[in-house]
Amino acid sequence: MVSHGDALGVHSVRRVIRSARGPAASKPAASKPALRHLLFCAATLAILASSCSILRGQTATLLTDTPEILVAAEMFNASQNKHRILVKHEENLVLRLSQLGTSPGENPTFVLGKGLRTASLADGFLDLDYLFGRLGLGRESFYPALLMAGKREEKQLLVPVSFNALLLLSRRIPATGNFANLDMPAAQNPLLGMDGLRRNLLLQKAGENSMGFSPRWPDMDFLFHFAQSRGSAFEEKIDRRDRADSQDPLSWNNEGLERTVKELRNYIAEFNGSAEKEDIFAFRYLSAPPYKNIETGRLLFGAMDSAAFFLLAPVVKGKLRFNYFGEEGALTVKEDIRYLGILKKSKGRLAAERFILWFFDPENQAAMLERSKILRISESSFGIAGGFSALKDVSGSIFPKYYPELSGSTPPPDAVKPPAIMPLHWERIKGEMVVPWLKNAAGRDQADEDSAAEDFAAQFESYMKKNPELRQGT
Repeated sequence: MVSHGDALGVHSVRRVIRSARGPAASKPAASKPALRHLLFCAATLAILASSCSILRGQTATLLTDTPEILVAAEMFNASQNKHRILVKHEENLVLRLSQLGTSPGENPTFVLGKGLRTASLADGFLDLDYLFGRLGLGRESFYPALLMAGKREEKQLLVPVSFNALLLLSRRIPATGNFANLDMPAAQNPLLGMDGLRRNLLLQKAGENSMGFSPRWPDMDFLFHFAQSRGSAFEEKIDRRDRADSQDPLSWNNEGLERTVKELRNYIAEFNGSAEKEDIFAFRYLSAPPYKNIETGRLLFGAMDSAAFFLLAPVVKGKLRFNYFGEEGALTVKEDIRYLGILKKSKGRLAAERFILWFFDPENQAAMLERSKILRISESSFGIAGGFSALKDVSGSIFPKYYPELSGSTPPPDAVKPPAIMPLHWERIKGEMVVPWLKNAAGRDQADEDSAAEDFAAQFESYMKKNPELRQGT
């Protein structure tokens, strides 16, 4: 039965969203940060209001960097009167977890967010194998590779919640046109890799004052994922036996890094002439977002995060088509994949367990999507907890009802593979060092005979010396 507090929560959230949108409702992207902040505050008040009727039972504290989960917490609190979920937001969740105390009373009960698979946090999580089977969770319900990635030493420490994919966008051209996407994969195989991209660029010549695609822009994140697809193997350094000599948190494959840079330079020379020509073109024409440049024909292809693409206005999405960027049958899952885990040293586990079992019920996730639509939260946040649901049937069968563009093009279960485990301060290391280095290395003259791997190692060592606080465990 829905409590009075729940009804108050619905109206409060709706008022906040309308207030945040204001007269600029036609431009939701411009107010997105303010909308997310106001939404979090309003939903927190709604959760507290909806829990006033809870006179007994247990309270569990959920620490998260994903404010969208507030909708689920509000719905769970309103669905029963024995347990309450209190949500606390933490922008840098992994760093906060590394600083938790040893007393259960000082710690949150469970956590949900990005970067939880890092080895430095593994000892703090409870083994969740007992939640599967007789308690209700079915392993077969999840994308198998994502669930497996939550294990360490055969223990299910983390359960996947949501993920996003890297998309390649192109302009939707009527089938009757002379320039239809002749070689694009069929709907039943929505992956597109570099070989397929090259074939399409050869078939669809860019016109005057336009370019096909460059890995160096406009979505710089593509560079990193391209490097991973070519075997650069950036990941957290697990073997720390040399800790006395080096605490550098990142490892990579030298041969893969050399291959990455060589292929990037060859591609740029073949399709765009030179990095200099790319930079001149970008300066002249690429001030608009990538999807706008594709819509107008300035670019033939562009990369975009699924979480951003599915928030575009329907009329815009109707002019674009998308494929998942993928190589060798595996689509690119971004590093912002969310997992959930219960902390060993914490109180309120029973309430956390009940919430987890409730949350991973497909019917409840369908209700969350409907609730987000009613409250217009879906205009600022994609899917479940900011991404595709980790439950196969939810993403495969329920998402297309709310995102029609996914009809026939949902993530294939066997193609969804987890990204590599990254170190504690990965977002900063990636943004400040790894991606800028890839852009510069790809843009240098091919006659440059310096070893790419040696150059990266030297620059990474210099970067870490300037930023010693980024070393693992500090």
